[in-house]
Amino acid sequence: MYCCSYESINGTHEEMACLVSGLPDSPALDDESLGDSFAFWGSVISSKVVFNASGKPVHGFVQFQNAADASAAVKAANGKLMLNSKL
Repeated sequence: MYCCSYESINGTHEEMACLVSGLPDSPALDDESLGDSFAFWGSVISSKVVFNASGKPVHGFVQFQNAADASAAVKAANGKLMLNSKL
């Protein structure tokens, strides 16, 4: 997992988005379930799963309300299993 900061309208770097790789090839995986999986570590603003042409998940994005939550998610989720797939 990797994170990058977004510059908000007031010029601060409060919101952060994480790129999530290693997503499971599961019909149970969608935008909502991805966000729900990461909400344990902080306030998720949005989440999106990107699929390839054959419908398999390539990666996902999870946007957190603040950098501290995003950092906590990266530290905790790296190498963890999500539906039997290592992130």
